[in-house]
Amino acid sequence: MAVATIVVYDIYKPYINKNATSKQMVTLTRVMVIVYAIISGVVAVILLKLEVSLGWVYLFMGIVIGSAVFPVSTSVRQLPRFCACGARVVSCPSPCTLHVPSNNCCGGTCATAMRTLVST
Repeated sequence: MAVATIVVYDIYKPYINKNATSKQMVTLTRVMVIVYAIISGVVAVILLKLEVSLGWVYLFMGIVIGSAVFPVSTSVRQLPRFCACGARVVSCPSPCTLHVPSNNCCGGTCATAMRTLVST
């Protein structure tokens, strides 16, 4: 239901039909609930066929969504720019941030990035 509401109130009404009646918006909300249910079902079948466990899905969602929280929270205007940049490096899981970077990692670019981050 939340996805349907976002589509109707944040996309359809402001950009597609500014003069939408409440009846049109309710109808579109119902249609979007059905569309989202079908998409979710298709994704579930695909994950089942790929033998991906629900635990992995939750872990992946936590990594992807969780890594955006700290950068967004440090992107407020009062903080220096390097805080937001540093937060992205620290919180986003990648081969460079999962271990202590050395000059052998990615041609030394990770080590250079980390030295630059620490020195600012």
